[in-house]
Amino acid sequence: MKNRIIIFTLLISVIFSQSWNTTFIGQLDYPQFVNDVWGYKADNGKEYALVGTSLGTAVVDVTTNPFGPQQVGFITGDESTWRDIKFYNNHMYISTEAEMGIQVADITNPENPELVYEWDGVSRAHNLFQADGYLYVIGADEGTDMEILDLADPAVPVRVGGWSTEYLHDVYVRDNYAYGCGIYSSTMYIIDISDKENPVTETSWTYPGAAHACWLSEDGDFLITGDETSGGHVKIWDIRDFDNINMVSEWIPEGGENKSAHNVFVRGDYLYISYYVFGLQILDISDPYNPELAGYYDTYPGEDGLYEGNWGVYPFAESCHSYVSDMEAGLVLVDFDGCVNPDPGLSFSPDIFNIQATQGDTLTEVLTLTNNGDEGSTLFYRIEATGISPFENPGGGPDEFGYEWSDSDMETELSYDWIDIQQHFNTEEVQFISNDDAPLPIQIPFVFPFYGYNYSQFIVNPNGWVGFGSDNNEYDNISIPSPDAPAPAVLALWDDLNPENANCNEYCAGRVFVNIDNNRAVIWYNDVARWYSGDMEAFFDFQIVLYPTGKIRINYRTINGSPTATTGIQNQDGTDGLLVSFLTDYIHDQLTLEYFTGETPAWITFDEGANEGQILSGESEDVVIQIDTGILEPGEYSTGLKLLNNALPDISIPLSLTVMDPSGDITLNITHLNDWNLVGLPVDVSDSHYYSVFPESVPESCFGYYDEYIMVEEMEPGNGYWLRFPSPGSTDVTGPALDELEVNILEGWNIISGGSETVDVNTGLTDPAGILVPGSVYGFDGTYVNLSILEPGKGYWVRSTEAGSIIISSQGRSGFVRLPPVYPDANTLNVNGMKFYFGENISETDPTLYSLPPKPPTGAMDVRFSGDTKLCASDECLIEVTGNGNPVRFDCNIKDGEEWELIDESGRAYKCSGVQVLELNGESEHLVLKKITPPTTPISFSLSPAYPNPFNPVTQIRFTVPEMTKVNLSVYDVQGVLIDKLVHRTFEPGAHIRNWNAQFFPSGVYFLVMESGSFSYSQKLILMK
Repeated sequence: MKNRIIIFTLLISVIFSQSWNTTFIGQLDYPQFVNDVWGYKADNGKEYALVGTSLGTAVVDVTTNPFGPQQVGFITGDESTWRDIKFYNNHMYISTEAEMGIQVADITNPENPELVYEWDGVSRAHNLFQADGYLYVIGADEGTDMEILDLADPAVPVRVGGWSTEYLHDVYVRDNYAYGCGIYSSTMYIIDISDKENPVTETSWTYPGAAHACWLSEDGDFLITGDETSGGHVKIWDIRDFDNINMVSEWIPEGGENKSAHNVFVRGDYLYISYYVFGLQILDISDPYNPELAGYYDTYPGEDGLYEGNWGVYPFAESCHSYVSDMEAGLVLVDFDGCVNPDPGLSFSPDIFNIQATQGDTLTEVLTLTNNGDEGSTLFYRIEATGISPFENPGGGPDEFGYEWSDSDMETELSYDWIDIQQHFNTEEVQFISNDDAPLPIQIPFVFPFYGYNYSQFIVNPNGWVGFGSDNNEYDNISIPSPDAPAPAVLALWDDLNPENANCNEYCAGRVFVNIDNNRAVIWYNDVARWYSGDMEAFFDFQIVLYPTGKIRINYRTINGSPTATTGIQNQDGTDGLLVSFLTDYIHDQLTLEYFTGETPAWITFDEGANEGQILSGESEDVVIQIDTGILEPGEYSTGLKLLNNALPDISIPLSLTVMDPSGDITLNITHLNDWNLVGLPVDVSDSHYYSVFPESVPESCFGYYDEYIMVEEMEPGNGYWLRFPSPGSTDVTGPALDELEVNILEGWNIISGGSETVDVNTGLTDPAGILVPGSVYGFDGTYVNLSILEPGKGYWVRSTEAGSIIISSQGRSGFVRLPPVYPDANTLNVNGMKFYFGENISETDPTLYSLPPKPPTGAMDVRFSGDTKLCASDECLIEVTGNGNPVRFDCNIKDGEEWELIDESGRAYKCSGVQVLELNGESEHLVLKKITPPTTPISFSLSPAYPNPFNPVTQIRFTVPEMTKVNLSVYDVQGVLIDKLVHRTFEPGAHIRNWNAQFFPSGVYFLVMESGSFSYSQKLILMK
């Protein structure tokens, strides 16, 4: 079962977010107005939402694919803003305020609902309630104020009685009482209905407000009412004594003083409120005297309007999904954390697909899903192929949702493409009431998908943006994503613009037009002025184009003056988005900017319905994925499978496909860095000379490793090499694929390479004799880094305890899964992505487990502890840094109670805490990582052995003095000639460090002499270059 901790204190940090303690599941948008919602579970075991629209009532399957609910049936009706729905015994009852009575539909087969009867006892009614086999008809314009119908035959309701005192807007029924809401007098009635033919008012009370809807607490002791009026909110009444009914609490959301609640429902200890512009609000009413916010989901971001947004909610589904109806957003499925049901679990296999095929092949791959969750749970899933980047040269992204952007400056396939709507008959001007406020929403004849929601309308703000929620009149643009910026929105040129409007000042200029058809919506800002800020020549001519596919284009025709704008897109609550520019001169004349999420690869398909379903606890299901290579050219293709589910966050499963020419050849694109790279030969080639394989490389720069670096010319599959390139780029390599390689290795370090497909070290690198040192696979991405993936065309270091052979296979074998021990209590130092371990309390271990490969060639970055390791079990460690001219980033993580410092060659100390970025003085440098200990006064003079010694070109000199005294440190050659004076000054008592950099001196033997008063000591130094 779920063990949930519900936080009932609403923090300021979440006030402006779209949800809290709830999760968005799915949405179904409607082109027409949506009103009420109800739900039921059919005999086929599936849950369905019953959605009222202005044109009829929809039956929506919310089980097969809750992430994308599908309408499967529809009962048409006369057009009406109001529609109410209830369910009983496989029948749906529908009331409207059109003159068509009460519709009765048989929904035994949800995909073929049938209208079987229309009860004409009233011509119209506002609400319905069903309880104990009776239907209560409320708000009718004929008959009594509450008509009671017997549903003994659910297809043919029969009137048995009624009640009249005043117009009731809604009613709740339990046991022998009906609780009626007299909205016009704001009077609540408790009506005894034990005799259905003659209901009798038990009691009533009137209060300030507008009694609109009500529901009982689970124990029946408290009645919750909701008022529909400006300032209308929720009240809780103690009704245990009908003669002494008292209000015990009331609740209103922050900012709701002039807003309205709508409908209320109780499930367990929670009150679900459809709160119009505040969306779904959920209260914990376990203590009715102190209701507390437990969660919310705002289906209508923003707070504009009064009776806009969330109309109804059905919170009673076994799945714990709440069906929320929003007048604009349609049907939205939401999961509330406080609704407890058996939790599903998810495991899947494989977690990566590496597929190889010959052009023209049709393959099937299988993804196995298992529900390993709680007993009685149901796992819902849907699998989609993720979109391939729509751009060859994206300018940014993808963001969390998957949007990327590019423009006509960067993308060869994207050209400036202005759409001329000036003379088009369908072009209309947008009429602004001010220079900061949008007018009413504009309808579009297609569904526009944006950040997972579908929209059928948008707003146009005069400040250069188009939105899909409420308006935002902020003219002082900021960076995005941000909850304080317009959202959800396309910010083409968000700035303080000043088009013609009803309150125009002397500086306003330019007009805004829209032109919409079934294929696109164009919003044109025609030479709109910026609000006067000293630049009288700032006018901007641009257009926003929305397409049914979700693609967005911004065409900038003329930009006069420098905009200080924000350009980008962001989602519903400003937590995800793409920033193209902010306060920069990015925008210019005749520029087209495009946003898109990419196109689903056509070569991946599923049988109809086979990519979605539900799995009961303890069961598994195989999903068959079809791969068609007939539409592809030979080469490499990469995409992914997106696994939507209700157990874990959305999962992306990588999928790579290598398509071989029917002749057997494949072409692989191998990327490389500037300067040194580790490379390999990923295919079988007739000419294996390194310059034939990589013609962009630097001549005479290919080196293999056989206990030392040796220049080579011919490359062999399975071996790796250092190779130098003058600039970053990529190379296409063509030849027959290499599926499996047996690679001979020597004792010690070896450079290897894989075959034609990406190989997971844990499944595709087999070590039959167990000779590989655990954790010794290293790649190079500018510095050494531990890796678990071998990519085609790349080289990798491995260390072996003895000579032998290993097998690299794309098919996977037993794998190489042994890992070195982990030291949870060790201090760690992250240097440019490599993690080092240090500290005097680290237990002894096999030093080979933390050894590093031989240093890369001169010019490549390398960092290591002295001794070619990344482990130092001491309180003082020497770090050897070989630089390439770039700064080195040190990130220290020190355990409690210790302090460490980094000391560079100049003697400058840096506290080892958090991130330090150090600039190197030359190509190589030595740093000391030292534990800081409380200072103690030495009892004598001392000169410690220099380290390292022999050295090249820097060695470190440590000495101590017991008192404040003058010290001379000098270096002499073997002839006794003074060649360098290192120190000649007074020192405080304690230990001191100085470095000698002998880069300008020849190799040889030297003598270091320390003198202080009567103390004199010397030692021999050996410089080896």
